[in-house]
Amino acid sequence: MEPTGAKARRSTGFLPTVWDTELLLSFTTPYSLESHGPRLEELKQGARELLGSLKDAGRQLDLIDTMQRLGVAYLFENEIHPILASLIHRNVADDLCTAALHFRILRQNGLFVATDVFNKFMDGDGKFMDSLGEDGKGLLSLHEASFLGLPEEHVLDEARSFSAKHLLVLREKMETGAGEHIRRSMEYPRHWRMEWTEARELIGIYRSRRDDTMSPGLLELAKLNYNILQSIYLKELQELVEWWKDLKIKERLPFARDRLVEIYFFAMGSAPPGPQYAKCRRNIVKFASLATPLDDIYDTYGSLDELDKYTDAVKRWDLKAMEELPEYMKFLYEAIYNHVSEMVQDALIDNGIDILPYLKEVVRSR
Repeated sequence: MEPTGAKARRSTGFLPTVWDTELLLSFTTPYSLESHGPRLEELKQGARELLGSLKDAGRQLDLIDTMQRLGVAYLFENEIHPILASLIHRNVADDLCTAALHFRILRQNGLFVATDVFNKFMDGDGKFMDSLGEDGKGLLSLHEASFLGLPEEHVLDEARSFSAKHLLVLREKMETGAGEHIRRSMEYPRHWRMEWTEARELIGIYRSRRDDTMSPGLLELAKLNYNILQSIYLKELQELVEWWKDLKIKERLPFARDRLVEIYFFAMGSAPPGPQYAKCRRNIVKFASLATPLDDIYDTYGSLDELDKYTDAVKRWDLKAMEELPEYMKFLYEAIYNHVSEMVQDALIDNGIDILPYLKEVVRSR
């Protein structure tokens, strides 16, 4: 029901969601941890043995990079971290491609490696050697590494400028597939991309490899892991859709945006993969989905008097505080209050910390 005075309110003009609730709830998948878990464990053991069998640092880095891009590296954190830690102070390669890969992989995984690993590829003026201008693979690796810089690391600014200039020239000389690979990398470096869309694409690319670096077992693991995670994510999304449906946001706040599915996609990219992070994804989606109509109220729909009352109610943070609110605000205040309380309880139980002051500030500042 529209609140009193709705005719005088500004129109939000938002388009309705494109996702049909019943359609989302009808989706099924034959994959699950229960039915495919044993095979997953077998494939994990094979990949673990493959990783342990490599002694050459360059091949170790290449395999770890491949595992990360295939979306399975999170399954081997206990094996991967010690390998990377052992490579921090090592001079692992004399070629630009492997040296840049070494730098990028370590920094992506939270380990510091100095930019002096690139000194051997630079002349006395602090510029990269012109002789590297035809090394397409090395330039691409250098370009990716250049985005892992810290403030004042001018070597990486030079690396990005140098690699981009030569890659643009090389792209015109290459076949369509290789040129497209360069274009995508220059548009968005790998660690900026959505992990699961990247994994799906690389599974196809990896399958087409015709050299000894292609492991059929690793490929099968990537495909099975992708399908199992998809089943986990589908179940999580359907539970959230049911929660959203029960709230009746569309009926109670018809002017507000419904962007739950899009927010879930964001949560997939923000939280680590795996079923153990389901609670994190759930809390991100619930909080952001409730904050979206709150934004619409503050930005467009609510009157100044109503907004003042709502802000005061948040400061008080008490269900009794909503008694002064208009009816359409009472519902949203209660929903946010209940979910924040749920997150606070989770944090206390799981981590022993009180996050209520932070969450109240977030709600207050919208």
